[in-house]
Amino acid sequence: MSPSLVSRRLSRLRELGVLRGVVGLVDPERVGLTCSAIIRVRLKDHAAASVKVFRDLVARMNEVTLCVMLTGEADYLMKITARDLPHFQEIVQSKLLRCAAIAHMESSIVLEHLKDTTALPLEEL
Repeated sequence: MSPSLVSRRLSRLRELGVLRGVVGLVDPERVGLTCSAIIRVRLKDHAAASVKVFRDLVARMNEVTLCVMLTGEADYLMKITARDLPHFQEIVQSKLLRCAAIAHMESSIVLEHLKDTTALPLEEL
């Protein structure tokens, strides 16, 4: 395809709301971010004020690369990306443990990424 045709298609997909953005994927280790962790969070309660406090905290934390609301025991699952283990500990102690809305957290350090993709299974549609 010609560059102009690609540009028109991308513009059309943006207009339709299908394409949220175009990004470059950075290898975290190549830029010094060698520690990833998954954290399961349970809030103290589900009152609007508590949920807002937690959501506002997540919005301010650049280290949070994923946060989803769940069913089950945990209310949220977060992925944190940090320089190293001491940096991860600093994030937990200075930000997450100080959040009054959080009742319980459980973290797991990622040992290996078997699959980490932004691709969607569009061929299934």
